[in-house]
Amino acid sequence: MAEPAKYLLKQGELLLGEMVQFDYDFPWDRCRFTPTAAFARFKPLFDRENELLDTPVDSRDDAHEEESDALAARILGLGLVIECPKTGEVFRDFDLHIRGGDAEFKLPFSK
Repeated sequence: MAEPAKYLLKQGELLLGEMVQFDYDFPWDRCRFTPTAAFARFKPLFDRENELLDTPVDSRDDAHEEESDALAARILGLGLVIECPKTGEVFRDFDLHIRGGDAEFKLPFSK
């Protein structure tokens, strides 16, 4: 059995956490997420994103959409990267969601 893919979430050289893939559901890589202490300052952004994502669609209004878009732009603006230690690949363009001990990400041209 192949070893699961491992990824590092970083901001520059700062390691924010490790992601170990447990599933792939096109186009999402689903991973277990183990944060470092450095992730603590980013966690509130992802927690708020989850609250917004959990809002029932029929309860969303223009203000909700504006906040969602602004938060997504703020997260994108953090300069986070996903690095694959095995291959040395560094991904800068991706969608990422972190909820507790799980993370999922998709790359623009995933598998």
